[in-house]
Amino acid sequence: MAAKIKIEHLTKVYPTGSEGGWLLAIKDATFDVEDEEFVCILGPSGCGKSTMLNVIAGLDTSYGGDVIINGRSIGDPNYRKPRIGYVFQEPRLLPWLTVQKNVHFALECDGIPKDKWDRATAAALDLVGLTGFEHSYPHQLSGGMQQRASIARSFAVGPDILLMDEPFSALDEITARNLRKNLLEIWERTRKTILFVTHNAFEATFLADRIVLMTKRPGKVYEEVKVGVPRPRQYDDVALFELNTKIVKNFLHQIGEE
Repeated sequence: MAAKIKIEHLTKVYPTGSEGGWLLAIKDATFDVEDEEFVCILGPSGCGKSTMLNVIAGLDTSYGGDVIINGRSIGDPNYRKPRIGYVFQEPRLLPWLTVQKNVHFALECDGIPKDKWDRATAAALDLVGLTGFEHSYPHQLSGGMQQRASIARSFAVGPDILLMDEPFSALDEITARNLRKNLLEIWERTRKTILFVTHNAFEATFLADRIVLMTKRPGKVYEEVKVGVPRPRQYDDVALFELNTKIVKNFLHQIGEE
């Protein structure tokens, strides 16, 4: 299934716990994600980036505005939910299951027929370079390998949309760099629609077709930047560095840190 996402005037408030108190987390956010596009949401901590992914995934159903996927509102009773993969900041692997069984668990939860599990798992692990580690447990893997397993788990279900919530932020920079390049290689092969949340401006510049920039809380979209640097990209590309510098300067000005 093709997957185009439209976020229209999305607003989210949370009760603060004090009597009658409310916290405005997201304010009137509007942007699109085209089918097969790689879009990064760049914003400071607390601006509602993760909340936005939870709304798109259907994990948070209390919000204002609308999310439209493939022309139909996700709140519509006749909405047909596409397959959505979700990669979190932490791998969230079940420690008592092997890598293979962790992927099998995701396939079972997504209703994939059991006779397809082994083939889908093998293909996903090959995609992230973990062939040969099928019977390893999470504690036997490095942090980077655990996150590869998490990505494999999300790709195994054949997602139409992949949501990624700062998946490399807890890793050392060398490991993160390798995983970013690996992710781009996978995306080039699979052409999934990816919405990737980060507060790392260079990460967004390196990965994205387009960057959606958000203000500090209450988070709202203040600009969209088309990256336009040809792929495959290299970390020492001067064009990426110049664009990143421009984005950071504007970003710091917007959040009042300049």
